Amino acid sequence: MEYIIYTDESVQQGRFHSNFYGGALVKSADLDTVKSILETEKQRLGLQEVKWNKVSAAYLEKYIAMTNLFFDL
Repeated sequence: MEYIIYTDESVQQGRFHSNFYGGALVKSADLDTVKSILETEKQRLGLQEVKWNKVSAAYLEKYIAMTNLFFDL
């Protein structure tokens, strides 16, 4: 079985930043389905790019919905 690993990190300075490392492991057989589900939801919510440093009060609920979907997968 083959797996795809997506990782990201945040190493920024400032009052509300810290070193954060995260990742997601996806079976390669499920990759197209996962990408399609996430892309469909992103379009439905009217999001261009999902980046936490771009979250505003107006977009908070959309980001929460996207995050819930991600973890439900």
